[in-house]
Amino acid sequence: MNHCYSCTTCKSADKPLECYIAGLPMETSHHRVEGQSVKCGFGLQGVCCRLCSNGPCRITPEAPHGICGASADVIVARNFLRAVAAGSGCYIHVVETTALNLKETALSGGALKGMNALEHLCQLFAIPQGDPHTRAAAVAQAVLDDLYLPDYTPMKLQQKLSYAPRLAKWNELGILPGGAKSEVCAGVVKCSTNLNSDPTDMLLHCLKLGISTGVYGLMLTNLLNDVMLGEPEITPAPVGLGVIDPDYINIMITGHQHSIFVHLQEQLKKPEVQELAKAAGARGFRLVGCTCVGQDLQLRGVHYQDIFSGHAGNNYTSEAVLATGAIDAVLSEFNCTLPGIEPICDRLNIRQICLDDVAKKQNAALKPFVFEDRERISREILDEILESYKNRRARVPLNLLPEHGNTNTITGVSEVSLKKFLGGSWKPLIDLIASGDIKGIAGVVGCSNLTAGGHDILTVELTKPAWQVQSFGQSVSPWASLPCLISAPVWPSGDWRWWPRNWPRPLTWTFPSFPWCSRPPSGWRNRRWQTAPSDWPWVFPFTWDFPPLSQAAAW
Repeated sequence: MNHCYSCTTCKSADKPLECYIAGLPMETSHHRVEGQSVKCGFGLQGVCCRLCSNGPCRITPEAPHGICGASADVIVARNFLRAVAAGSGCYIHVVETTALNLKETALSGGALKGMNALEHLCQLFAIPQGDPHTRAAAVAQAVLDDLYLPDYTPMKLQQKLSYAPRLAKWNELGILPGGAKSEVCAGVVKCSTNLNSDPTDMLLHCLKLGISTGVYGLMLTNLLNDVMLGEPEITPAPVGLGVIDPDYINIMITGHQHSIFVHLQEQLKKPEVQELAKAAGARGFRLVGCTCVGQDLQLRGVHYQDIFSGHAGNNYTSEAVLATGAIDAVLSEFNCTLPGIEPICDRLNIRQICLDDVAKKQNAALKPFVFEDRERISREILDEILESYKNRRARVPLNLLPEHGNTNTITGVSEVSLKKFLGGSWKPLIDLIASGDIKGIAGVVGCSNLTAGGHDILTVELTKPAWQVQSFGQSVSPWASLPCLISAPVWPSGDWRWWPRNWPRPLTWTFPSFPWCSRPPSGWRNRRWQTAPSDWPWVFPFTWDFPPLSQAAAW
């Protein structure tokens, strides 16, 4: 634990943020870690069952079975399946919403910004040539049709999207999922009272849910968003609390369902809407990214540079973002929207608006996004945000941290944009792995954690060995914000003579979407970096000013 400004908070890999939070006059999740440090041993081991009115039953050596006869293995598997089914249901909800919004956009003749992504999906799904809007609607309908299949009918699109050897293994194991929504329902049924008591069967069902969640809830959600919102492009972008400019009306967005914000984003880009903010005394409206939807917007930030300030932080940074006093409204539509933001919003008079009832906060206005009513909903949201700004800004003190984060984090890295950067081939990357310059590849998937060593501590530890690290979800944020991942510690000698003159010196090498990290390759001319302390993080030198292919291939 950290004792800063006489407050006890959890440690963070982001030290400026750690001390900022410790000095706040309000409670955050970082403060609550200590009070929740004593954990239930039965809960930690998963051997507590609360499913029926005979419980809770706790498994011990002296009492190895619950009242119903369930063993520790059954209880653990049942609890795990219940959690996996709930998580899978969340992401199937996201892809369903995204497909519905794409379908409605296509049928109404709305803007489609990612034509390459649309063509890619049409080829995969064997959708014939024709009008782009007709094809986009067909893509969306194909996704929805698969989601709504019964659990005994395997989904069709997974056959087209999955890696062939892995698909064959799934077939062999009999774990190809049926309709994703039905599989979630079947999982919940299996882990209910006095039903499935075969741990192996329940864990195999978890694998089914993992496949449908990965292929549909994650992969297809991103691809559908690419069609509507534009494809990622590698570009430098600001990150951290420093992105918050108090001269603007700032709207913090949280959640996962980026397609819900599309219409509002387009409205904010209109000059007449920006004039409304200026009439209220601000320089304009700005979206401040937070949690996963903020990262998603930053991934495609090149398409929204005029209204997007940057990505401020992850779920356990959101309370600090609000504590700056410069946020005038919070728009939420899915998870990673902490209950802990509610008292801070109340204290600082920050308007809360929820666009999906699955993420309804206690004191928030609920305005469910309905495509047909998008004009009215966006207008009402803007009116409420303007009112919030006028009522609160003169009364709420600012507590900014402008030096936090950096201004040139590399973002927009996707499979397509990265391969394009490498010259259309994965060979430069493969060669680095084969030569041993990159020792291996690690994937960090999921949300930030405050109790496993501290806020993002373990995530950043992965940068110390010469490994290439890909990070997804809330764990991305520390890569983008930490000052230890900028040029000074990476090149302590200050000797830049070897650096190609036509390349800009890197301010940071992290990727908020997919950070790729390792030590510099052994073939580089100046190797004085080897004298640096062994515990400094090292990052693989991608730059936004693309080198000639011949130089990239030489890596």
